Amino acid sequence: MAEHNLTVAGADWAQYDPDVAGRYGGNWVVAVARQHNGRFQGEVIAHGQDPEAVRRTGAERLGVALDVVVVCAVATMESRTWIGW
Repeated sequence: MAEHNLTVAGADWAQYDPDVAGRYGGNWVVAVARQHNGRFQGEVIAHGQDPEAVRRTGAERLGVALDVVVVCAVATMESRTWIGW
């Protein structure tokens, strides 16, 4: 269950981090985020256009089952501006 929590926190981080949007905007990602010294530090574990392939890659890299991996879409910088983020 800890891995699921890491990927939930990672998805939250990835969807709002402007650096992630700049690098991975328009992609699906699996990310993890851990709290360190009171701050969340995130890392993108897998990314791409096919969400199931991204999920499989993320699960393999984390060494966990597919059903605990959270995949999220990352908005492009242009769409983030339009949405108001």
